[in-house]
Amino acid sequence: MIRIRTALALLLTGMTIHAQEKVWTLQECVDYAALHNPNIHYKQLADKEASVSLREAQGAWQPTLSANTSQNFGNQPYGDTKNRYTGSYGVSANWTLWNASRSNQIDLAKAQKTAASESLHEQMNSVTEQVIKAYTQILYDDESIRVNEEMLQLTESLTELAKAKFNAGQTAISDYAQMESELSNRRYSVVAARNAAKSDRLDMCALMFMPLDWNLKIDSIGVEEDAVLAPLPSWQSVFEMATKNRPEMKIAALGVEKAETQTKVAKASFMPSVNVGANIGTSNMEKSDIDFAEQIKNNWSNSIGLSVSIPILSGYSNRAKVEKAKIALEEAKTENLVAERQLSQTVQGYWLAANNAQQSYKAAKEKARSARISYELVSEQYEAGLKTPTDLMSAHATLIEAELQTLQAKYMAYFNVNMLRFYAGESIL
Repeated sequence: MIRIRTALALLLTGMTIHAQEKVWTLQECVDYAALHNPNIHYKQLADKEASVSLREAQGAWQPTLSANTSQNFGNQPYGDTKNRYTGSYGVSANWTLWNASRSNQIDLAKAQKTAASESLHEQMNSVTEQVIKAYTQILYDDESIRVNEEMLQLTESLTELAKAKFNAGQTAISDYAQMESELSNRRYSVVAARNAAKSDRLDMCALMFMPLDWNLKIDSIGVEEDAVLAPLPSWQSVFEMATKNRPEMKIAALGVEKAETQTKVAKASFMPSVNVGANIGTSNMEKSDIDFAEQIKNNWSNSIGLSVSIPILSGYSNRAKVEKAKIALEEAKTENLVAERQLSQTVQGYWLAANNAQQSYKAAKEKARSARISYELVSEQYEAGLKTPTDLMSAHATLIEAELQTLQAKYMAYFNVNMLRFYAGESIL
């Protein structure tokens, strides 16, 4: 038993370690969120409900059949037979042959089902965009930690050098204190970068609807420069593809289609409906000279009939339905135009942000290269006593700023390039 428990404990420990060492790629994060995000689950349920409503609308054309029976006990205090028990038994069928409103209800239910499916697709796209953004932020966080740690190591080296100069009487205590202050700032920057990485990882876990883990491991292989500086398609071509494929545009078009069908439904209230019905039944009565079987036979009856209902006056109710439906149609057309304009603004915004970030990345990268060369020269001159600590710290601050600007531009470009590809229906980089 002890061996079994030990083996089980080792197995569970191994599983835990394996789970903790799981490294998530971007696509894995997207797929996991698609399966577990509750907002997507709500849309899936709405899609199923729309399917049920469509079957319900289609089933309204099928005939109905019902069986009925009634058992009654009557009392006649002043009659010959004071108490009497009666029973009746029957089957009724009804079938709507024509109803313009019901016919259009099927078209409406089909449009609503399609809209529900596209709404699910839209929600999945929304979650995917959020995951891409969160994943990119974590990539930036991890590289920001690396840069800040490198800057901390440089600052520690400079502080040790300043300490040695101070001990040798080659620098003033104010200069040494200034270096100690800068070292404290660099340590704070590292802590802040690590805390930001933990916070953003918690946000990613919440988005994926998984247990919170601020040590979530992602595939932090450096983003290649080809992905950052990928050639940008024209925003017009991206907009054209997005207009054809994005679910929000399909939903807007379906809104117009549903409003047109609602208008037909409203107009159908002026049209007649035709129904056919059939009934069979029999009855019996207690305390009769005729036995039960004979009563059932003699009271047997069959009937079939056709009914036509023609609306004549509705007190403006039907006309009001038509007028409201026309107003809703105009609103749907306006919403369609608004959706198209919003999509255009979104695509142009991503294109402009990607283009600006690419240009900023190139400039920042050159600035960082120059800043590093300048810092190395100032550092050598400082060691030789030709530069003051203030000069060295100024060059150091310029280098840090340039490195962080390069990172920001790099991941801004990476994110916006991916968004353009996503809106164009292409795979992300």
